Amino acid sequence: MNKVKIFHVDIKISNFIQNKIMKTYNEETATTKLKHFPDWHFDNNVIEKKIQFKNFSQALGFIVQVGVLAEKANHHPEFFNVYNKVNIRLTTH
Repeated sequence: MNKVKIFHVDIKISNFIQNKIMKTYNEETATTKLKHFPDWHFDNNVIEKKIQFKNFSQALGFIVQVGVLAEKANHHPEFFNVYNKVNIRLTTH
């Protein structure tokens, strides 16, 4: 994934957070909202996306960039990283 695509993903996540989609949804309401985010899925009260990058550095950079955006919005997604793969999960705590 090149830098432009990483930035594009960041914008989608930023919009997702800023549009206050970060509230509790059931499967029906989440599915309706996620029509605009085709790579995101609702499962077991969690909204998540799995992303594969070119290498570990890009994956880690993505986590840091999204972490900064999330902190500014006072939201704290769960990140899981193995080499070039990132799983980001949005849930209520």
